[in-house]
Amino acid sequence: MTNIEMTFARAFETWDIKLPPDAVEQKRPGSIRKGGWNIRYVFGEDFFDYYATHRMTNDRHVRIHLDGRSDYLETPQDFFVYPKDGDEEAVAKAKEEYYTYNRAVYRKLKEKGLRD
Repeated sequence: MTNIEMTFARAFETWDIKLPPDAVEQKRPGSIRKGGWNIRYVFGEDFFDYYATHRMTNDRHVRIHLDGRSDYLETPQDFFVYPKDGDEEAVAKAKEEYYTYNRAVYRKLKEKGLRD
């Protein structure tokens, strides 16, 4: 078992989710739907990226390096925050920043093949 496979399996061991047996060898993009998770993954030259969603928790966008080290990458924000005493302009600005950020993240995920 490779470091990538072990690190991925450890992240999802509660749900007994593992990569297909030939995934790392073939380095082909794929997806897994199990235990409420929808996971899409792609391979780079020396890394493996996945984007995982589950209705009961936040999204995960993770890069696993060949040595098994993980980096957490950008995910869409779940909500936006504005000052308690913020006026309509402050709320509108916070909302626009939220949507701008999320659109950029979704665009990157789509470009990587991790979202439709």
